[in-house]
Amino acid sequence: MKVILHIGAHRCATRSFQKYMARKGDHLAQYGLACMGPERTRTGFLHGIQPGAAAVTGRDLMKRAQGRISLHLGALQQAGTAAVVISDANMLGPLEQTLSLGQLYPGAGEHLSRLDHAFSGKITDVMLN
Repeated sequence: MKVILHIGAHRCATRSFQKYMARKGDHLAQYGLACMGPERTRTGFLHGIQPGAAAVTGRDLMKRAQGRISLHLGALQQAGTAAVVISDANMLGPLEQTLSLGQLYPGAGEHLSRLDHAFSGKITDVMLN
């Protein structure tokens, strides 16, 4: 199964693309394509991958994220999904960081490295717009 990250930069029609995928989700599923946008990525799916404020629980948040991602990808593959597109502009880094530091996505390399680790190397393609 292909795992495609769409890390569209902020203010580059990323949201329009995500809305299109959401509207056409049933149609795309007929071709074996699953889509996941910010409504899923920002509500726990990618939690624990990037550093930031988190409750101190003694749990390894990255290991939990790896497990959560592995389970979800496994379920998609068993359902016959040929490819999954995961789209979120924040995967490149938060817009606030870009604005406050006056640099274009200064932590992009680290963010993408953490994502690759969390997906256990299963990412096959990365799209940037």
